[in-house]
Parts: sequence; structure tokens; C-alpha cells
Amino acid sequence: MLQLINSFYPIDLVLEFCKASIGDSRPNATNMDTIDWEKKSHTLLYCLYVEERFDDPRNGYIVNIEDGKIVSGLGFYTSDWDDNIYIERRGYTVPGSLKGLSLKDAINTNSMRFAIEDCSIGRGFLGGITTFERYNEHILDKSIKINDKSRYPEYSNEVVLINDRKLIIKEFRKPGVRMRQLKKVGPFIHKGCEQVGMYHLFDNNYEDEFLKKLSVLKIVDTGKI
Repeated sequence: MLQLINSFYPIDLVLEFCKASIGDSRPNATNMDTIDWEKKSHTLLYCLYVEERFDDPRNGYIVNIEDGKIVSGLGFYTSDWDDNIYIERRGYTVPGSLKGLSLKDAINTNSMRFAIEDCSIGRGFLGGITTFERYNEHILDKSIKINDKSRYPEYSNEVVLINDRKLIIKEFRKPGVRMRQLKKVGPFIHKGCEQVGMYHLFDNNYEDEFLKKLSVLKIVDTGKI
């Protein structure tokens, strides 16, 4: 079951979710730290309960609950350079709940992302971006490859006119199975870290403006043309 939460959600349930990361060697497990979390701005608990980052009417944190326990979560909030774009951050899955990036294994992550898409369209966003530090760039590249529509002969989409914009609100790799095409951008500096991003737009006509606004972030010179 998916649920949208914020700082009003019982902290004990989130603490249990975070403690499941103990012994997890994956890099994003550091964000689930529960020791002195009130003083650690990178942790999910701090973002949720101290900063209250997900309390804004346009923001939120999606959790997937199984047998009364949170097994995965993913947050979204308005980017600091473009009010039309949301950022996905603080994603985590309990070890064993997500085995890989295959279509079969990615059910938890995909269901949360599609829930965020549906929610964000209703909140006026025109697209979203997920940023990765460079050591996770392979995840980004694989996600983009998996969601390339040329791989799926039965690809289709659903377009709706909202506020005079034609928005692709849903994409399907085959009937009833959702996907979302993604593009790569970066590297750039965000939150003091060198990162790359994958983005999607509900309105493809917004791409030039999106990239222009994104250019306010310091682009990293990789020495490559």
C-alpha cells in the first residue's frame, strides 16, 4: 500500500524503517542514520521532522507499506532553480525488498515514482529530475536504457490538455504497464556535490526553458567535448 506522508506521520514507524538500514553497505543507507539525527541534515528523519521539507503543499514523501511496516520510500519537492520541476530525493528500500533494476524487480521503486508523477501533475509540475552522485551514474544509465520507448513495440501514451499545455500524463511500454522516458543531464554541482541527473517532462515543449533554468547550476568541466 502506498501512502503520502509528512512530518505529521508517526515518527516511530519511520524510525523502524530507518533502523532497517543498519548493516546496509549501499551508499544511500547513510541517509537513514538514526543516531543524533536531529543534528544531521542529510538524514531522512531530519528532512522529514526538523526541516519539514515535505510539508509544503506541493511536496511529499511516498512510502510503500507491507504488513504494517514501511519497506520503501521516496520523497519529492520543488527544485530550488525551477518552480515547475520537482526533485526526487531520499529514496530507500529495505534490503531484500528491491533486488535490482530489472522490470520485474523494480516494482517498489516504479510504483512510488508513478504515484509521484500522478500527484505532481495535479500540483502543477511540468516534470521531475532525479540526481545522483557520480558513483551511482551506472544506475542512471541503466534506468534510461530500460525506459527507452524504442525497446517496446506496443508503446503508447496518454495526453491531456491542462492549462493550455499538452501533458503526457502517462506512458506505457505495453497496455497496462507504465514507464517514463528519461534523459540524462550533467555533470553539475548541486548541494555542494558533483552530480548527474535524469529528467522527464510531461510537456516536451518546456525542455528548452527547463535546460536554460538548469544552467544556473555550475556545470562541471569534464574535459570532454
